Amino acid sequence: MCVELYYGTSDTCSLCGISSETPDHIYSCTHPAALESRTQAATIFCDTLSKKTPPSILSALITALTYQPSKSIEVDHEDVIIKQHELGHFSMCCGHIIKDWLSAYKSAAGTNNTLQGCTDKKARGWLVQVIRALWRYSKTLWSN
Repeated sequence: MCVELYYGTSDTCSLCGISSETPDHIYSCTHPAALESRTQAATIFCDTLSKKTPPSILSALITALTYQPSKSIEVDHEDVIIKQHELGHFSMCCGHIIKDWLSAYKSAAGTNNTLQGCTDKKARGWLVQVIRALWRYSKTLWSN
């Protein structure tokens, strides 16, 4: 434990008190308060994107946010989720997302009656909304 970096305080998680409070830990702490915070942040994330995101894509994004490599994936767009996690979980939470989400979105939007006629410009606009929602998700977790 490096006390100097934390200005005389411990670097352990203020909730569970077990692990160092690293970025990865913030997104995976098993303390009930941390789980509740992630649930609330995920709800806000879903609400933000639900109007302009096909359900299969929204489900895939949530799965990607909560994905653990040891678990199997049982949603559409599994290949995109796995590629996304090759960058690392923390990368997605920071808004670093792969271009494959655009292709998946355009494909899913083409089968959704309310989103048909999805142009590249609309898809890129949607991607900007996803990045902003990811930032909001992360800010919520770091604020709690």
